[in-house]
Amino acid sequence: MSFIRYFSPLTALVARLRRRPREYSLDLLRGIAVFLMLLAHSVFFLYAGENGILRWAKLLGDTLCFGVFLFVSGSVVYLAYLRKPDQWENSKNRLLRRSLIILAGYYLVAIVAAIREFTFPISRQWLSLGWEILAWQKIAGFTEFLIPLVLFRLLLFPSRKICLFLLDKLHRLALFSVFVYWLGSVLYSWQVPSSLVAWKALLAGHEGWYTFPLLQYSPVFLLGILWGKWSSRQQGLVSKENKSLQAGLTLSAVVVLFFILLIIAPTAIPTYFSRWPPSLPFLIVGLALTFILLTISFLLQELSAAGWLVRAVLFLGEHAFPIFIIHSLLLQLFKVFELAKFNQPIIVLLGFLLLFVVSCLIAGVKMRIYRRLSQWYGLWRNEYFPKKRENILIRFTRRFVTRKDQKRRIKKRYLVLTFMVLFVLLSVVSLSDKYQEDEAIPWWSDEFAYYRNLSVKNTDLVNTHIKGTTVSFSFDHAALVGQGKALVNGNDVRVVYWDNGIYREIERSSQTEWNTRETVVNFDLQADLLPQITHSQYYLYYGNNLAGTSVISGEIGSVAKFVQVSGEAEVAHPIRGEVGQQWLLKGDGFTLTDSRLEYKVLVADSVEFKGKSVSVNYKILNTEYQGIMSPVGERAWQAMINFSELPVGDYQIQTRLVDEEDTYFSQKSGFYVSYPLYVVWSIDWEGYDASAPALEAISRISQKHELPITHFFNPRIYVNKDISPARSEFLTRWIKNRRDQLGDEIGMHLHMFHDFVEDAEVEIRREGKWGNWPDGYDVPMSIYNYEETMQLLERGKYWFSQKGLGNPVSFRAGGWFADADVLRAVQTAGFYLDSSGRDWYVWGPNKITGYWDLSSTTRPYQPAAGNQNRTGFDAIDLWEFPNNGGSSYDLLLEELIHRFTDNFSNNQSLTVKQTLTYLSHPQWFSSAEQERVDSLFSYLDKFKYDDNWGPVRYVTLEQAYQAWGE
Repeated sequence: MSFIRYFSPLTALVARLRRRPREYSLDLLRGIAVFLMLLAHSVFFLYAGENGILRWAKLLGDTLCFGVFLFVSGSVVYLAYLRKPDQWENSKNRLLRRSLIILAGYYLVAIVAAIREFTFPISRQWLSLGWEILAWQKIAGFTEFLIPLVLFRLLLFPSRKICLFLLDKLHRLALFSVFVYWLGSVLYSWQVPSSLVAWKALLAGHEGWYTFPLLQYSPVFLLGILWGKWSSRQQGLVSKENKSLQAGLTLSAVVVLFFILLIIAPTAIPTYFSRWPPSLPFLIVGLALTFILLTISFLLQELSAAGWLVRAVLFLGEHAFPIFIIHSLLLQLFKVFELAKFNQPIIVLLGFLLLFVVSCLIAGVKMRIYRRLSQWYGLWRNEYFPKKRENILIRFTRRFVTRKDQKRRIKKRYLVLTFMVLFVLLSVVSLSDKYQEDEAIPWWSDEFAYYRNLSVKNTDLVNTHIKGTTVSFSFDHAALVGQGKALVNGNDVRVVYWDNGIYREIERSSQTEWNTRETVVNFDLQADLLPQITHSQYYLYYGNNLAGTSVISGEIGSVAKFVQVSGEAEVAHPIRGEVGQQWLLKGDGFTLTDSRLEYKVLVADSVEFKGKSVSVNYKILNTEYQGIMSPVGERAWQAMINFSELPVGDYQIQTRLVDEEDTYFSQKSGFYVSYPLYVVWSIDWEGYDASAPALEAISRISQKHELPITHFFNPRIYVNKDISPARSEFLTRWIKNRRDQLGDEIGMHLHMFHDFVEDAEVEIRREGKWGNWPDGYDVPMSIYNYEETMQLLERGKYWFSQKGLGNPVSFRAGGWFADADVLRAVQTAGFYLDSSGRDWYVWGPNKITGYWDLSSTTRPYQPAAGNQNRTGFDAIDLWEFPNNGGSSYDLLLEELIHRFTDNFSNNQSLTVKQTLTYLSHPQWFSSAEQERVDSLFSYLDKFKYDDNWGPVRYVTLEQAYQAWGE
């Protein structure tokens, strides 16, 4: 029993409404929803201020309206088409006709919304744009919800029996609704090929694409069908009103529960009420408001004083579709003509009322043309046309489409299928040669060889993205690097904006690592981006060999959703120069085989020469070096440039082409002339066994980075009783195989183990230890005098000779404890170089101070006889290649990289050659240290000379020594 009965008696209007078979509560509900939707859309199009009431009105319309329309659509579908299964054959034509009317209204608004994109003269671009609109690739803002309304209706044709089966039991419908919503949520998170994105977006949504996915909204449509079935079996308003009120209050209680959960877990706020795609709480809020409005619609029918209001709302509900279409057309025209928005709320409300009244008046007009169209339809069906007045068209139709017995000769589905095939073929032809407007804008900078035009589209149908909003663009940077078109470190990737005849470089930042297949670059919008609008004034330039870190680089901000940034086809400079090698190394005695630089220039077909012969000359800018280029093709010239006389530095080379009176200049190609930076990875074998995982990791890292290794091998393994002869032989074979097959070097490393000292017939010493090892590992080598050190070195060389390890030329003392006497003994023993030098240090638990005081930038030198930290006239005949890169066991990745950047940074040419030596140990090469070393060389790989990215050469210490002697 409704409480409203106690305050207002039934009126004649209520009685009339009850007697009529139409479910007027749905019309009232639809009328309220369409009013709120028109208000929300008007606020968006007309209002530029921040009035809270108008913003809340817009939010209410955005949250509520589609759910209401979908719910009402489901109810109407049952009442009009499913309630009487035996009449389906008569109902399905009406359902199809109604669906096509809705679809036609959508396309009408979509064409008006895109009217400015149909440029003149007429071209294939019209067909391309038409296909995008027709295939829902270009969706008109604020009408996109019509698409699922149509599709839900059309899906009834193949699934009508399934729908009736689900309606038969409530638990079936509930389980199916949960399943399809879950399926939609899963599909939304899937990554699919670009060719399937449109289909995925239609079914489950896709970021930046479709915003009303079928699967997630299916429960709302099914609930509407269920309500239609239940309400068709109820006779009185009271029971319907009570049921809708109960549903609204129940769903509102669930909403309150969600808010309580938000208080408990506030971090979940951004995902709880997500609209794109719809979260479960968002759908429940919409359904709760729907049932509350449905209850209000029942109350309106019982209010005696509300007859005028009921009639007004009924008018809106019964004419909702034409009112909405007309109102949308007026608003789209407002956007097409780029009329200014208003800041005053009162003006916005007056504008809304004016558009609302005009839309209602137009929608309510009874146009006589409808009767005329009906007559024409009858004529086509040969119902009103006398036989003697049949024209050619009617006779053609009767001859080829119908037989004398009025049965169709050609079935309708064949005609529809033929039309679809022809349309698809035409659209494919149009898309294969998509129209591109040729904008006469200049090249931004002739230091860059390539660019891609970026189209930035706001796919949001409601919100404007204001200037300064961060957006992102993903592209295959690794492919550009592999083709030699871009730098591996991304320094040359720049984003510029064409602003009224002037280029402006804008801030950009990398959201991912460079040199990946999906590198993401962020930048900020330079102008407000309205819904469904595309800006094409952004350009991605790259291909500058000399680009340094001076590129503007902003901080990574929060990237806006529903902004789709796509890149057009790559455009190359019309006169493009190419250098055969970006980095040219001087003084590289064992790698440099040719001191000539190959330089080529390629001229595009768009450059039209007038004369038969063209004069082509190159010049190295800011120098006196220039010369003539020889033709190597129809539109290509080449020169071989001797760079041996060029001093260290960075250079640009440019070509001048003279064609009669016209002069053209090529893009500037950059290259570096530099000294090499040799990088060494050395392994200190401590005299203990090494695990199989450690050896595998060393091999894996070496192979991945094409990195030869200098092994400072310890012959103590041959006298260590804890290592079996078989194991020592395995380690020996392993390191010899690497030397013979991969070019590794085998040097010597000694710790003063008691068993090795005893094997060398030297008296064991135990003083001066840096730690508490019982086997002598921590005894400094410098504890032993010159003669004893010579004896230890000779014993080590003996074992090398016995095991086929060769005659070592490199040495490193255990714990880096090599003083001047040790170095003198190392020289006397026949070694060419030592690598015990390092920075100042205090070592071990006993805090023993080392002998070295070098830096990360110390270059190889010959130590003085009395002071190993300097060189001088009394230098010994031994080269010190210090361990200036540090130990991967002790240092963090950042510190290891910092020692590299101390020697080379900002892509600057090296004025002197340098060697940087890193150190690791196989005995405690943990997984964390393995990852650290791998990351270190991944960073250094970006500067490899072999890949044309920098002056870095991976070598052994013996190779570095050979280069140093040149």
